[in-house]
Amino acid sequence: MLALLKRNFLLYFRNRPGVFFSLLGALISFILYIIFLQKNLTDAWAQLPNSGPLLNNWLMSGTLAVTGITTSLAALTQLVKDREHQVDKDLYLSNHGKVAVTIFVSSECNHHFFCHAGPYVCADV
Repeated sequence: MLALLKRNFLLYFRNRPGVFFSLLGALISFILYIIFLQKNLTDAWAQLPNSGPLLNNWLMSGTLAVTGITTSLAALTQLVKDREHQVDKDLYLSNHGKVAVTIFVSSECNHHFFCHAGPYVCADV
């Protein structure tokens, strides 16, 4: 299973345009907030005390949600590519047993890494 995780991570990060476009949705929402929406939302929420930190946290949670979904989708496309090129049949011949379940679990581990470890990594930035 660790070999499949390593394989999926290497294949994901080797595709630089794929990484860029999977992060592009979060980047677009972040830039739209900074350029257009920040002043309007803070003016609309002015009656709340400390509305600035609340809105900033709201933005970060939305950005991390979009990032988690798009990176997971990009990671799961590897499963489709493997089935298209019949790589999964090669993996069935190995000693991994039920490889389809293992590949899905490996993709889910990638998903949980990006969704759950990302906020802790970005929290210190």
